[in-house]
Amino acid sequence: MRVDRLGSVIDRGTTKPNLGEMAMCRRFPVLAICLALAGCLTPVTSRLDRANEQLAASNQQLTAASAKLDAINEQLAKMDARLTTVERVMKLVPGGKQE
Repeated sequence: MRVDRLGSVIDRGTTKPNLGEMAMCRRFPVLAICLALAGCLTPVTSRLDRANEQLAASNQQLTAASAKLDAINEQLAKMDARLTTVERVMKLVPGGKQE
């Protein structure tokens, strides 16, 4: 068993946290709660809210564009069917398209 400079025990390549590290892990949530209650996280949350609103607007625009593309795709499928019919008729007409 070896001990590093910070007092953590090193055993087979793994490091066990010492008491200072464990205390820091306990203090972090308390610190985050205190900052939230004091209003220090308001700039961060307001930026997140703004970004969320922008993403919602972008999502609406993408949904509208997707609907338009679906309608165009349906029109193209109808046009393709019509052109296929015209090609068949042209093959039957004398002097029409010959392959």
